[in-house]
Amino acid sequence: MRLWAQRASGQLDSKVKCLVEWLNTHIRPGKKWGHERVILFTEYRATQNWLKEVLAQHGFTGGERTLTM
Repeated sequence: MRLWAQRASGQLDSKVKCLVEWLNTHIRPGKKWGHERVILFTEYRATQNWLKEVLAQHGFTGGERTLTM
């Protein structure tokens, strides 16, 4: 069970996959940044940290591209 949980924890859920796809299509088409910006809201700090990590893995946090409050 623990092994299954470890493997599952590294996979993205469908909402984050959709978000990353949307960002790549509308905010960074063809790996080139556009002029649009996005604000994401979440209730929990743990979700915020996890989401920032996921976005970093997909190249969305270079420089000052991602700010958190």
